[in-house]
Amino acid sequence: MRALTVYSTRGGNGKTLTALFLGIAAVKRGLKTVVIDADFEAPSLTHLLSNQTKELTWVDYLENDNIDITDLINPNIIGNLDIIFSPPPRIGKNFLGWKADNWWKKALQKAIVAKKELELLGYDLVIIDNQSGTSYNSVNNMVFSEISIMVLRPSNYGLGATESILKEIFNTLKGMNRRMDYYLWNQVHRVSDQDERLLLDQFLEKWDDRLTALGLKKLGSVEYNIKLNLELLNDNPDLNDQFNLIKDNYNNLMDTILNF
Repeated sequence: MRALTVYSTRGGNGKTLTALFLGIAAVKRGLKTVVIDADFEAPSLTHLLSNQTKELTWVDYLENDNIDITDLINPNIIGNLDIIFSPPPRIGKNFLGWKADNWWKKALQKAIVAKKELELLGYDLVIIDNQSGTSYNSVNNMVFSEISIMVLRPSNYGLGATESILKEIFNTLKGMNRRMDYYLWNQVHRVSDQDERLLLDQFLEKWDDRLTALGLKKLGSVEYNIKLNLELLNDNPDLNDQFNLIKDNYNNLMDTILNF
């Protein structure tokens, strides 16, 4: 069983959809897959999926020793793609600010137990929809996973803090078990003008050099798709239909991941 985490340095880069579309690409290859919403500040899966039937969440499991992992797993209309949700943030409190250090240590220990239990249940792939930025939570999820994917949009204001965040995270992960850390360009602008193409290519090449110097490997890129983004405005978006709009991209990404 492989575990991968999808994260970003800031919100709005598309990590949740990336996690879900990678999950769909995996199950279409016959891999039994579970996606865990581990973003405690801004959980998004409940806004995209209406299949939450289990009351217990990932946070409940991390906080309690007597909860069976099967009591968290929600089946999905997409066969073999199961979901574990997290609760909405508690009103008036910053979740990451009022948890003591020892809570996060226990949470990591519990997550490792969950990983073993999910493997025993026959899962081939666990995908963590991680929290943006750097925190106890995001680093825990990186430790949990052998593979990480940082989702980036090509914009200077979104990449300004990337290097410092990555240095903090990878200093923590240094010396741990064999792993592969990727970055993915997402929502890349579609341009036809030659000058605009040159500007975009120069920007991407500059950051490709800086990111690979930090030890990341380029996973690929996904262009901005206006039809996909408009369909997400529906109350109950059909993820299978949306996946078909960009399936070639995500099938190629999954091929690269599975070769690790």
